[in-house]
Amino acid sequence: MELCQGELLTRSGDRPRASVGPSRDRTRPNTTARLAPTCPQTVLLSILFDMKLTLGVYLNLNDTWREQLAQLSHDFPDLEIIIGRDNVVTRIAEITALVAVPMPEEELRKAEKLTALFVPFVGLNHLPHRLLSERGVRVFNVHGNAESVAERALALTLAFLGRVVELHKDLQDHETWHGFWVRKGIEDGWSSLYRRPCTIFGTGAIGRELAQLLHAFGCHVTGYRRSPALGVPAGFDAVAGSLPEAIAAGDILFMALPLTPETEGMFGEAELQAAEGKVLVNVGRGELIQEQPLYNALKSGVLRGAALDVWYSYPDAGEEQRSPSPLGIHRLPNVVCSPHIAGFTPQAVDANLHETISSLRTFLEGRPMQNECNLHLLY
Repeated sequence: MELCQGELLTRSGDRPRASVGPSRDRTRPNTTARLAPTCPQTVLLSILFDMKLTLGVYLNLNDTWREQLAQLSHDFPDLEIIIGRDNVVTRIAEITALVAVPMPEEELRKAEKLTALFVPFVGLNHLPHRLLSERGVRVFNVHGNAESVAERALALTLAFLGRVVELHKDLQDHETWHGFWVRKGIEDGWSSLYRRPCTIFGTGAIGRELAQLLHAFGCHVTGYRRSPALGVPAGFDAVAGSLPEAIAAGDILFMALPLTPETEGMFGEAELQAAEGKVLVNVGRGELIQEQPLYNALKSGVLRGAALDVWYSYPDAGEEQRSPSPLGIHRLPNVVCSPHIAGFTPQAVDANLHETISSLRTFLEGRPMQNECNLHLLY
């Protein structure tokens, strides 16, 4: 089955819909048995709650999404799938499950039948979490981009320590050489990552992938977690339960935490002063680190430098230019910049897609779910 954006998928046709209500009328058709050949042990919510299950897909679809949704429609004949942002908005009041990138809260308020929201990436800070929590909507995310984000964090680190951007621009723009070729000392060389102690703030999927990469360089990796009594996270060498302890443990500090009420602004003036001489790499969210203290620490040289993939100001849809930092952090010479693109690789996009489809299947089959999010903690 070929899908086009804005198309409606349904295989229910005019067939009578089975229903299992409180009376358990055993004279009605055995719908679960009818679905068994294509979907063993299926327990559709439309059967359990005597309501039609309508899935909205509020995304721009590529060919793989269309193929996967067509297969989902084939395997779950009683499922209706509405795709395309305009179609989803038009029929939002009917939708019981939704796959969506950031959607305006005023539209989500109209989704009074919504029971489940599938976010096809990891971040949840864009969600109207109070509204969803009040309505009892279950939220699920995916972590398919963890490898790519960890790889980007490593690449940014190597770029900063190796002075890659600086030396590239000098040679390309000015034909200026450095190092022993111009009889300068080792201070005009670059720094190696090998055997450097590192701290990762965030011991989830991204943190674990990053720790594995750092171990290839012989780095001792400390993970920051608020409950050190839980032990050393898998893949880490040590654990720290306080910010001062975690900061002291690493020469290079990696931020890989989600943005939540507890983590927002967790690095302020005191923390950045404690990080004197260290390198800060942020692939989590910009707001984990307070902008003004970060600017001050970089400008004054308290921080040796920073490599940043996440920022404080973002372009609107269709806009290509906007300052990522109103204070101008991106213009400082000891900063390596990246436009929040760590998780945007073909491999990561494909992994997120397939994890989302897998999560939908698990949900439709009534099996225990993975990656269900806590809307109060926002992860």
